[in-house]
Amino acid sequence: MMMKLRILLNLRLLGAVTGLVVMSSGCAVATKSDPTALIQEVRQTVPTCHQDKECEIKWAAARNWVHKHSGRMLLKETDDYLESTSPVASSPESIEVRVIKEPQQDGSYRITATVSCKSFVGCVPDKWVALKSFNDTVNASWRPAMAQ
Repeated sequence: MMMKLRILLNLRLLGAVTGLVVMSSGCAVATKSDPTALIQEVRQTVPTCHQDKECEIKWAAARNWVHKHSGRMLLKETDDYLESTSPVASSPESIEVRVIKEPQQDGSYRITATVSCKSFVGCVPDKWVALKSFNDTVNASWRPAMAQ
């Protein structure tokens, strides 16, 4: 009986140590990655639109992305502004999103998102990963053939 208890305790200890090693190695990988390339890519892929139909489709894609990825209701929505409600700090849906459709001098518009992390333990995905996903989704929503 005593031998079984020792084996059980050793297995639990081994499991705990293994868990700590896996968790710490995951953290080490996350902190070593350099976000510079991702940040640059986000800045270079900000969605733009040049025609009414294109802007309409991209704005709808932006709205859908905010609703799906913030996990929250829209607090404010106009023709050129979207804002999700603030999540609870400990919530897994811990990002707050704002999107602005800004007129440019050439008559086009930039559809720019900002993501704030409200979680005290960090956000998943990272805000730059979320912004890249936003840009990719909104840009992919428009195909020039749609204008015809």
